[in-house]
Amino acid sequence: MQFIKHLVRYSLIFGAAYFTHLTFATSPPVLELEKPATVTTLAAGIFSPEQGIICDEKAGFCVDGFGISMAFTQSYLGDDAQNKMLKMIEEVGGSDNFDSSRFSFSNKVYCDSAERACFDDRYSETKQIPFTDTLFAEEK
Repeated sequence: MQFIKHLVRYSLIFGAAYFTHLTFATSPPVLELEKPATVTTLAAGIFSPEQGIICDEKAGFCVDGFGISMAFTQSYLGDDAQNKMLKMIEEVGGSDNFDSSRFSFSNKVYCDSAERACFDDRYSETKQIPFTDTLFAEEK
């Protein structure tokens, strides 16, 4: 007789609660990082695992249309990347002193979630179309 265990996991993504129901036999499977079927490479070490998400392996974070996402950082880059980012946020005085809606990737491309656009760098007005379209364009 095989015993089945049930686990309900609560996640907070995009400000809304999601529940995931996992079922597994006697012992839980080893958790692995998500491996998307198709990955779009935007620059060296910078990739999009799906429309609306960009991850930067060198900088150690993932973003969505709202800004830096701890959930996507953990999913696509792992616990170490998430913990490193959380430590950095604490070092600058916590989330009150950290604006996750504006960020620069390791290749200097700068994005502003409020403007819903990415630029060549922090002081440029030249839009980075591939980054802007990947991060902010609505899925078709």
